[in-house]
Amino acid sequence: MMLPKEKQLKFSAILEADSFYNIIEVMIEKESLAFFYQSIDKIAEYSETKLNLKWLEVQKRTMIVASILVAKSFFHPPSP
Repeated sequence: MMLPKEKQLKFSAILEADSFYNIIEVMIEKESLAFFYQSIDKIAEYSETKLNLKWLEVQKRTMIVASILVAKSFFHPPSP
């Protein structure tokens, strides 16, 4: 089974990595980006089924929006 293209690692990226941990970081970044670019309903469904995080409807939306804002600031920090 092949991973979706946005989650695949290029062989050259693996060879160029300084360490195993750098490869893991790239994998986590790809998974995080794929996760946070889904619809809010998909994020909520994933959180409930995979992470076993159950929130009330209002709390769910608030937590997801906060998570998206944190992720966006992490991947796209503001310029100094």
